Amino acid sequence: MPRTKSFCEAEVLEKALRLFHRDGYEGVSVQDLVSHLGISRSSLYETYGSKEELFVAVIKSYRDQNAKAALHQLRAENNGYDTIRNFFQDSLLLACNDPDKKGCLMINSIIDASKDVVPSAGQIIRDNKAEFVDALAKVIQSGQRQKTINKDLEPDSTAEMLFALHSGLIAQSRIENDPDKLAKALEIGLSILK
Repeated sequence: MPRTKSFCEAEVLEKALRLFHRDGYEGVSVQDLVSHLGISRSSLYETYGSKEELFVAVIKSYRDQNAKAALHQLRAENNGYDTIRNFFQDSLLLACNDPDKKGCLMINSIIDASKDVVPSAGQIIRDNKAEFVDALAKVIQSGQRQKTINKDLEPDSTAEMLFALHSGLIAQSRIENDPDKLAKALEIGLSILK
């Protein structure tokens, strides 16, 4: 007869998310997981299979909780330039107000090469990026029709540049204590759209 789990998987996943978000994939050992999650090594392996599979579950959970909400914001508003500016400002405000300065787990995982160490997590991260770039390109096209975004810009390339700008600003928010400095960098970056 299989043993009953003595822990809540959702709570364990949330704790693992916080740990990976803070320390990155490479910075977390199996022993760290056991200690931080409050479960035995055997329970960890029985439930998730491995550290890698737990990380994939964490990346999926993070995407479902955070990235999907951000994508919804981009897709729901239809104000061209203002939609993009609002999205960036909201993201930056959230990052700058985080007392732990964690940044974005997806962006952190790109930077710390977790996407290469755990290929299935890398695919989720690449798919997430593609969704954001596609959503940004559609907002750019809408803004071009509304004449709030320069009609001469190529939407896909511009969306790639905006994704890079967003990633860089969110990564920089982990070390920059001056939100005004980041806001100025954002305005300069977005000026290309006008």
